[in-house]
Amino acid sequence: MNIIKCVSLLFLLIFTGIGCVSKKKLTDANTSIAVHKDLLTRCESRNRDLEGQLLELNRKLETSNASLLMSQSELTVVNTKLKSLDEQIVLLKSNNNVMLNQLNSASVINKIGAENIQKSLEAINAQSQYIKDLTMTLQYKDSVNLGLALNLKKNTGRI
Repeated sequence: MNIIKCVSLLFLLIFTGIGCVSKKKLTDANTSIAVHKDLLTRCESRNRDLEGQLLELNRKLETSNASLLMSQSELTVVNTKLKSLDEQIVLLKSNNNVMLNQLNSASVINKIGAENIQKSLEAINAQSQYIKDLTMTLQYKDSVNLGLALNLKKNTGRI
């Protein structure tokens, strides 16, 4: 910035130091100096604005970096929990497989037990049918004996 001012001042001295310069050239030089000063003022203003924006962006960058660090630590915690849950899933699957194997063993035993019970029921039904047949045969025999006894009584009573 100082260099631009020095250069402008040098041009001013050169132009004003030369006595052979016409008034028009002097006016043009003064106008040029004014334009350059205006340009310098705008550049300085723009520089201040950009420095302010740079500070704001640096603050946002620091905030973003802090947020990133927090997110990374949270991610680490979540990954640790995920790993723990995966281990639990593996353990639970193993337990489920063991229980399914035991259940299958129990169902085989229950199936064999059910077959044995079925055979026992069939045997009991067969015996029950045999007993019914015997009972009917005894009832028939008793009926025949009763009929014979009655006939015998009738016949003995006539004699």
